[in-house]
Amino acid sequence: MSSACTFHLEIQGVQDNCLVKLSWGSGLQLKATLSYPHRLIRLYQDWQRAYLSFYSVAMRGKVEISGTSVLTEVDWRIKLVQAEAALLSEFHQWLRSAELYEIRGAIARAAKQFGPLEGSALGCQWVDVFLNCDPPELDYLPWETWEIGIELGIGSVVRVVRAPANIRHEPMQPRQGRPRILAILGDDTGLDFREELEALEKQLKPLAELVYIGWGITSTTPSELKTQILDALVSKLGWDVLLFFGHSDEASLTGGELAIAPQTWIALSEVTPQLLQAKQQGLQFALFNSCNGLNIASALINLGLTQVVVMREPIHNTVAQKFLVQFLQGLATHRDVHEAMIAVVQEMKLNNALTFPSAYLIPSLFRHREAALFRIKPWGLKQFLRQLLPRRKEAVILGTLLTLSLLPPVQALLLEPRLAIQALYSHLTQQMPKTAPPPVLLVQIDSESLRQAQIKADKINPLDRRYLGHIVQKISVRPHRVIGIDYLLDRPTPEDPTFLVTIHTLAEQGIWPVLASSQGLDEKQQGFSWDG
Repeated sequence: MSSACTFHLEIQGVQDNCLVKLSWGSGLQLKATLSYPHRLIRLYQDWQRAYLSFYSVAMRGKVEISGTSVLTEVDWRIKLVQAEAALLSEFHQWLRSAELYEIRGAIARAAKQFGPLEGSALGCQWVDVFLNCDPPELDYLPWETWEIGIELGIGSVVRVVRAPANIRHEPMQPRQGRPRILAILGDDTGLDFREELEALEKQLKPLAELVYIGWGITSTTPSELKTQILDALVSKLGWDVLLFFGHSDEASLTGGELAIAPQTWIALSEVTPQLLQAKQQGLQFALFNSCNGLNIASALINLGLTQVVVMREPIHNTVAQKFLVQFLQGLATHRDVHEAMIAVVQEMKLNNALTFPSAYLIPSLFRHREAALFRIKPWGLKQFLRQLLPRRKEAVILGTLLTLSLLPPVQALLLEPRLAIQALYSHLTQQMPKTAPPPVLLVQIDSESLRQAQIKADKINPLDRRYLGHIVQKISVRPHRVIGIDYLLDRPTPEDPTFLVTIHTLAEQGIWPVLASSQGLDEKQQGFSWDG
């Protein structure tokens, strides 16, 4: 991720003030101080009571409503709509404070300079603002609704992503090959996972390998299910995605708790070693389609997972189903997890607000700052062939080498190493050619041969015909039908008759000697004649 497209926003509440620090690039920073939003926190609490009262049954977590009683004659839907409007109005007014002017301006300038509106060479599709808040009551605010881009006239290019204050583990390299998804189905008391399972089979089974573990599906006892979960997490094949459906709850000391079976909860801290091993083997993304997931997300990012989607508040079973179905559709069309979540949130806001008010405010993405967003990449023959093609830098290097290899000096320089490598390869693979008699036998008379035959100096020029005949006789025992004698017999010697007998003998055996001749000399001048 380009640093030009990334900001880190830290908000820390200290007594009656909020200390705000924006950092980006190579050590660039802006700081601001504004009043603590006490009224905003009270409006959030009012909204939360209305939200829990409206979604009072079929929630995926422990729901406690304090400060009011649930009365059937109260129209909690309209109460929730009013509370949401009051909360967002106060929240956006606080974000538009004059104290934050320079911070908003720095983000806007980056969006204009590096975002898609200017067609920048950096090609930043989004400007990401990584947010960290303290105390936790600030974390519950709907920061994802901060439409800073639209407020400043630069479009929807700025998005808020959550990041925990402390990250103690580095992310690992992703797995290669077909994605593997582990889906853990927890306690389904009062819930229904059928729609989610159907969506998994329809949307992701053609693109990924799915493995299910769950209460009533792969186990019938809580202890057996715990063992299956622990064993699955440390599978040597590794995972890309972890999904959990069911009840969950916050627990700051244990990183959150998951209901895996009726009356059976497992704390995230209990499976930390297994999660660390799963992360080392490629686990990148986790989605907890359950309630109260802030502590869960922080704990998982702290362990080194690169991105986690959770629900910050309790979530109704039907809303959770619709969220997952639409989220999986986004993954199946190869969107990254943040783009897929934003698309679902927009759909819930525009088309489901009457039926499920405020539901679009609940999902959040936590993400490791240095990690790329997970997506299911398209796979097929076209993509496979594209992977085989060299990248631009590789193509330039390859083209240069091919051009140089056509130059004769380079060919000569590379010939010897190539032959040596071929010879070594042939030797190591036992691919040595079989020895076969050569089609032509070359016999050379050199000084050493004459010395061994004890030919005197006066018998060398002209050559002793008896020595020459002896050589021809030795050659005749080999399977050659023609013997070429590249020796000009232009001067007669006393040994010629002996040599002539040898030639006749070879002819009778069907072996034909071929003698050198000199053009322009008559037969008498040639010194040696053969009338056979």
